[in-house]
Amino acid sequence: MQKRIWLVLLMFALFPLNMIADDAQADRSVVTEPNDTLERGGLYLGAGWPEAKVRYGFEAPIDLEVKAAFGSGMQVYSGRVYWTYLHGQGLDLTLGLEGGYMNLQGADDLYGGGAHGGLFIGVEAPIGKWLRLSLDLGPNYLEEHSDNQSVSNLEWVITTGIYLKLF
Repeated sequence: MQKRIWLVLLMFALFPLNMIADDAQADRSVVTEPNDTLERGGLYLGAGWPEAKVRYGFEAPIDLEVKAAFGSGMQVYSGRVYWTYLHGQGLDLTLGLEGGYMNLQGADDLYGGGAHGGLFIGVEAPIGKWLRLSLDLGPNYLEEHSDNQSVSNLEWVITTGIYLKLF
């Protein structure tokens, strides 16, 4: 399992290098205007498994997101900050932070609450002017409290999403 995680992280690290190499070899004789204004900024409504998201993208490379995820015996409410550090040919590479609160109602035989926080690295692909696909991966620290018990754990979390641009 750990080898798979390192393989995915290696793919995330090498992918931007491939895009930069392709871009460096491209013919520079044709000058085109960047089409970033269609993709950057605005309000997005998103969905993932099993979560709902609202994301606001600034004109700068910073986006903010709030989301709610629901699972068997658990609700998770969190906020995210995205930083787009590389904007390439049809793909954005992002880094970010996430933190939030968990409400436990029988998950792992725990009843109570907890908090979580973590870092992530991801890739986003626009599909036309109004849709974006997202995939990110990162470590997430969980701390759960239930009656007299406390459980903490560091887990790797993969998050997916599809976003519809509202305006």
